[in-house]
Amino acid sequence: MSQFFSLLGQDVDFSCKVDNLGRHMIAFVRSSTPPRLISFEEKINKYDLKSKMGPFNNEWVLTVKNVQESDRGNYSCQVNTDPVLSATAVLDVKVPPVVSRGTPSAVEVREGHNVTLTCKAEGNPTPSVVWRRQDKQIIRYNGATGFGASVFHGSSLHLTKVNRKHMSEYVCVASNGIPPDETWTVKLLVTFAPMIQPKSPSVRVPLGTLARLVCTAESWPRPDVSWDKEGHQIFDSDNYVTTVSGQYHSVHVLEIRRVEKHHYGSYRCTARNDNGIHFADIELRGSYWCSLNMVFERAVRSGYIRISYFYYEVYGFYC
Repeated sequence: MSQFFSLLGQDVDFSCKVDNLGRHMIAFVRSSTPPRLISFEEKINKYDLKSKMGPFNNEWVLTVKNVQESDRGNYSCQVNTDPVLSATAVLDVKVPPVVSRGTPSAVEVREGHNVTLTCKAEGNPTPSVVWRRQDKQIIRYNGATGFGASVFHGSSLHLTKVNRKHMSEYVCVASNGIPPDETWTVKLLVTFAPMIQPKSPSVRVPLGTLARLVCTAESWPRPDVSWDKEGHQIFDSDNYVTTVSGQYHSVHVLEIRRVEKHHYGSYRCTARNDNGIHFADIELRGSYWCSLNMVFERAVRSGYIRISYFYYEVYGFYC
C-alpha cells in the first residue's frame, strides 16, 4: 500500500500499471461504505468531477484535482479478474492550522475568581497551541504574584485567583508544520470596584490663574467620575472643564480657568461602577506667597503697614 501526501489545492496523481490486461478492464474505486466507483476505463463518474483518468500504454493515471480535506482516504485500482486484482494507495491531506471561530475574542471575569481561556485549533497534523501575553509580561497561573511563565503550552489556559494585573490581550499561536501558523487574540477583562486617588491632596494657586485638580482612577469597567465642591456637583461651564483619559487606569482632571476667592475650598472626585464606589478629596488653597503689590494693597486695607511678602496663613490673605 502506497501513501501520498498533499497540501490543500494541489493535484495528486495515482498511477496504476497493469501488464497483459487483455480484455479485462480497469476501474478506480474510492474506499467507502459501499465502495464508490470513480472511473471506468476513461470515463469519469459524473458525481466526482475532481477525478480524471487517462491511459498511457499500460499505465492508467487518476488525477485528483484541487485536493480538499474530503478527498482524504484510500484509492484502489482494480482489474475485473476472478478473483479481482487490486492495488491501494492512501491519500493524506496536510491542512494548515485553523482556530475555531467559536473561540471567544473577549472574556470577562470578576477579580478573585478563576477563568479558562480556550483556543480550539484544527488541522492535519493536529496543531500544537502556545499562549503568550501581548504585552510580553509573565503569565501568572495563581494570583498576581504566583508562579508563571512567558509561554504556556496547551489549548486551555487556566488562571486562578485572577487579579487586575492579569488584564491583557492573550495571544494563542497554533502550528503544525504546515504554513502558515494561525494566531488568535483573546482579551481578558477583569472587573473590580474603583480605587481613586488625588495626584496631590492639596493644590495651591494664586487668584486669577488656572487650577488643575487631578484624580487617578483604577477600575474596570471604567468608572463614571463626578466632581463636587462641598456637596455641590460641578458641571462643565465657562469656568469649569472636566477631562478624562485612559481605560483601566484613567486620569480625571478638573480645570478652574480663572481662580477667584470663592473657588478655594474642598473638592471631591467620586468614581462609580457596577462593582462599587470610591472617592478622594482635594483642598484648593491660595499660594504660599503673595505678590508685593497684592500684599501691600491688602495690608493697607487691613491695617498692616508692612511692605514685604506675607505668608497668607499668618495674615489670613488668599492670593
